[in-house]
Amino acid sequence: MATFLALLMTGLISVAEYESMQETLDILSDEETLGDLRQSREDFAVSGDPAEHEPYSVGLSGQAHRNIREHLPLEVAAAALETIEGSIAVNP
Repeated sequence: MATFLALLMTGLISVAEYESMQETLDILSDEETLGDLRQSREDFAVSGDPAEHEPYSVGLSGQAHRNIREHLPLEVAAAALETIEGSIAVNP
């Protein structure tokens, strides 16, 4: 939760994105909903591994780059960039 607040405060995410993340956390904490999601994944399995495809190009605004560089501790900034350029680019 603190990470989402840090992203919100640094301007890396909007209030709408923050609220969406909150809603996602609520859904993920509901066991019945998770069971439905698991069943849906099994019913409509996507063919192929997304990691086998070329990664997407993820661009950050100048403001996002400044916020990462100026407002986040080095370890957090490195982890954020690794996630943005890694797993998000491969499987958004």
